[in-house]
Amino acid sequence: MKLYRVSTKSFTAYVVARNPLAAENEFKGWLDSEDYGYSVDRIVTKIELIADTNSKPNSILFPTDLLIGAVNENE
Repeated sequence: MKLYRVSTKSFTAYVVARNPLAAENEFKGWLDSEDYGYSVDRIVTKIELIADTNSKPNSILFPTDLLIGAVNENE
């Protein structure tokens, strides 16, 4: 899994995904489900790779409830 910082012109979030396209789709899906702003506010302007790992984050040390995207045990 990889950790991306995905930004629109007025909002930034950290997304766990396999690739940048999946990160963008997760973020857009979350923005839509939260009914965030207008549709022009949901346009992704930047995707940055923050971390790349073969294991999931340790949720005891680093709470994963603030991450957007799937954090699966089998990955």
